[in-house]
Amino acid sequence: MPRISDVLTRYHETVGFEPRITDDLQRLGLQLWNLQFRVKSAAGTVDKVLNRGKDYDSLYDVVRYTVVSETEDYYEDYNRTIRTLTARGYQVVEVTDFWKLTEESRLKGGYKGINVKMDSPDGVHFEMQFHTLQSLEAKESAHALYERLRRPDVSAEEREELCRAMDAAFGSLETPLDSLTARVDG
Repeated sequence: MPRISDVLTRYHETVGFEPRITDDLQRLGLQLWNLQFRVKSAAGTVDKVLNRGKDYDSLYDVVRYTVVSETEDYYEDYNRTIRTLTARGYQVVEVTDFWKLTEESRLKGGYKGINVKMDSPDGVHFEMQFHTLQSLEAKESAHALYERLRRPDVSAEEREELCRAMDAAFGSLETPLDSLTARVDG
């Protein structure tokens, strides 16, 4: 098991690269929501590693960003951001598009958005979430439900109840059109 001092050393190394990542994102002209929360607290990071058994190298949310776009610009903004960052040496590790993954999204209570795990050119893990104004509002309104849903002591019955409540928050959202993968009838 890692020691607190080891986790904190890794944490401070990661956080030391945050200003460069933030600067690169700001240069793209993105609407970054709640930028003051871009760095997870040291206590939260230590808790994830020591109390929840996460391996530090698997954490992508020590540095994290939320990008907000208008519904009609959503996929264009997402694709432009990823193209530009990869051209600058960033690497996409994993993309989960919850707008398209209905069953996986259902297991997370209907959550809608795109979550991207990335590595900076320096090899620093970070996460980007892409939202519309409406999906961000739904996420914020359902956050307490999500926190409860991920606890290990939640019964199957309560889990289903929580998922139904979250489905209600996300269920009426306008789905952005992905012009790269959309099919045109006719």
